[in-house]
Amino acid sequence: EKLTDDVNRHGLSVAVFGEWYHVPTMESMRFFDDNTHSYWTPVTGGANVPALNDLLAPFGFAFGDRILQGNANLGGQQVTVNSGA
Repeated sequence: EKLTDDVNRHGLSVAVFGEWYHVPTMESMRFFDDNTHSYWTPVTGGANVPALNDLLAPFGFAFGDRILQGNANLGGQQVTVNSGA
């Protein structure tokens, strides 16, 4: 509520950056841990996108689950995105 109030009533600007969150990719990263002698599957991807989406819901904004790769121009510089959202 505080974030929503600060944005709507006090003009707070917010920039949110998140990495990837893609359930099939997380499931494909399953591995056997020699210490615990059990299989582990990541609980979240590069960012906890579901939690970020809960935070951003009052503003009608949500991150998706696509993982992208390629090149982009940022400030006149070409950057390579190997795995991003």
